[in-house]
Amino acid sequence: MNTAYDEAYEARIEQRRAEDTAEYDQATDAYVQAVECYENTLGKPTWVEMDSRRYGVGNAVQVMLIEHTKNPDYYVAYYLTPAGYICIHRHITLDMWENMCSEKPAPDWFIKDAEHIRLQTLEAEERRRVDEEKARIEWEKRVREGLLNMLARGVTWGEIEKNVRAKTNKTFCPKELTDENGRPTVYLTLGEAMQIVGN
Repeated sequence: MNTAYDEAYEARIEQRRAEDTAEYDQATDAYVQAVECYENTLGKPTWVEMDSRRYGVGNAVQVMLIEHTKNPDYYVAYYLTPAGYICIHRHITLDMWENMCSEKPAPDWFIKDAEHIRLQTLEAEERRRVDEEKARIEWEKRVREGLLNMLARGVTWGEIEKNVRAKTNKTFCPKELTDENGRPTVYLTLGEAMQIVGN
């Protein structure tokens, strides 16, 4: 046994542990300071039990999220409730958290930030909806073209039905819609394929 090597190894491990501990402590200090600083900007709210009057009806909007950089279980999220109060979700461990509301209504700037975020979210959702619809139309166009080419080379729906009936998953992919390696790019039921073609 190389005693010198073992001692050096143990020394490196101990040094790494000390460095990790120091980094964690620094991250914890930064996390606590960030929470204190942000709550100072909120006017040092008094947190009370959440109730229906302060929460309201609808969805809250997340305005700020403060996270511990070394421990993903530590974070605080600040929301504007539909009733106009600040709601916090404070996550402490994997299975421990608390939800509280501000005793007084949220400041005007917090409400404006939430309105801006809500508008951005709605715009992003609309863009995503449009993109998804565009992708669906393009996919259906590609599949329809492939199915029509399949029918043009003489394949009948009856033949497909016979082949599909023998399969466990009851789907098929015409060769016109396989990739360069001959692998299926779609899995269609007979009903889906006939609907896309318009039969």
